[in-house]
Amino acid sequence: MEVGVEKLIWGSEAALAGGPAPYLRAFMELEIPEDLRSGYGYPQLTAGDREERILGRNFAVLMGIDVDARRDTLAALPR
Repeated sequence: MEVGVEKLIWGSEAALAGGPAPYLRAFMELEIPEDLRSGYGYPQLTAGDREERILGRNFAVLMGIDVDARRDTLAALPR
């Protein structure tokens, strides 16, 4: 497969339409139809795909941010 969750990032023009909440909600509820999964081999998107990869990590990696190292640094800060 040429494109997978590791190659997708979230983007919208929601700021022009009053805020991103409805678009994020629709994205989080999106399911790949059965005919596309069985006929073309598209995988179903999981909550982890959306939350971990598409809405965050992929863009961070694109920007050269080591997410795991940053999490460790932030976890070590006093609260």
